[in-house]
Amino acid sequence: MISRDKDNTEQYLKEIIKLAIPVKMTVSGKTQIDDCKLLFRPGSKDLLIRIKGGEHPKSGTLSIVCVHHNKVYVFSGRIIGTEKTNSRFGYLRISRPGEIAKQERRKFSRAKPRSSKPVRVKFVLRDNTAVAVDAIDISGGGLSCLLPSNLVTFAPHDSFPITIVFQTLGKVQTWVIVTGVTPSSEMKKLSFSYSLMNEYAHSVITSYVATRQQENDRGESSSTKGKKKQD
Repeated sequence: MISRDKDNTEQYLKEIIKLAIPVKMTVSGKTQIDDCKLLFRPGSKDLLIRIKGGEHPKSGTLSIVCVHHNKVYVFSGRIIGTEKTNSRFGYLRISRPGEIAKQERRKFSRAKPRSSKPVRVKFVLRDNTAVAVDAIDISGGGLSCLLPSNLVTFAPHDSFPITIVFQTLGKVQTWVIVTGVTPSSEMKKLSFSYSLMNEYAHSVITSYVATRQQENDRGESSSTKGKKKQD
């Protein structure tokens, strides 16, 4: 379930700050900065993001993800200035978000694409390498795929945009959050949860999953009838 009620923006900000939920942000769609903290800026409508000391951006747009147990908060903003820094931390002054999407993680029925009609997943790695792989399974809440271990540069809670290509339904775009990285000798399984998904993309994906489930049900029914005839 995803809530985008603008009236709840202040409530969600207070939840993130009160619970000290770790912030992960992507700057201008390229640079990812982990383990940040969101703060209110006294006497101002702007917000502060505390980042660990060192080099940090002074401008750019932001895609921000905050993960706490089964809740995910996602919102956008922009850097509008910097505050005094010290050896340990730097402070970015950012615009207040117009809305925050709060997603409650829950279980969804997953469908496995047919080998004859694969579902392609396209995205870009941190080094700007374009990748296109087949989805292992897909649901209304997320999907998973396999990627060669030497190409995997993502960590849990990373966020970035992907394109999902269906052979019969066309393609949709959505942002995802990495929820799991399962290692193996040559391949790694990446599990994604959708975030900031529009209604069109959601309707296409749920339609595909429902169709595959119907196909599977018909296949199981036919198999059962065949066994009864043999008996």
